[in-house]
Amino acid sequence: MSDNLKTMLLITANWQGAPTIQLIPLISDCPYVEVIFVPQMRALMIVSKIKEHRYSMVDKLNDDGERLRSSRSTKDVPDFKKQRVLLESFHEYSILSQKEMETFIETIAQNPNGIPYVAIIDGWLKLAKEADIKKESEARPMTIVPDQPDIQKSDIQDSDEISQTEVVSER
Repeated sequence: MSDNLKTMLLITANWQGAPTIQLIPLISDCPYVEVIFVPQMRALMIVSKIKEHRYSMVDKLNDDGERLRSSRSTKDVPDFKKQRVLLESFHEYSILSQKEMETFIETIAQNPNGIPYVAIIDGWLKLAKEADIKKESEARPMTIVPDQPDIQKSDIQDSDEISQTEVVSER
């Protein structure tokens, strides 16, 4: 591996229709396949070249390569059979702290000053925070507690006397 850690190029990109930043390898011995800021996850996702085996659920296929429908499948709601398969994939890391994201990018990007990545990350994190605050306020039901008069011990005793009187008169 290269002694120089700056082995990636910082670029602007789109992730599911949202503008974001991405780092792509410049040399073949770069330790990462891809680095991308995922706005929906509020995380810098790092895909390393370290391979691992993971089980994953995938659609079951027939001999022609078509997905097999399950018995729960209906005309309106198709459902397909799944099978658990051991797949080889690249190990992924995620960085959630904005300061750590910036430090990582500055460490491995050859052009950290060429793209306003701090502003892009900061903008997304502010939007996410505002959305969280809005969700919290919408999810919390408003409870109005009316002013309750002070209850005196004598009031409780008087109400007990009334209920006892009512019971006696009903007999």
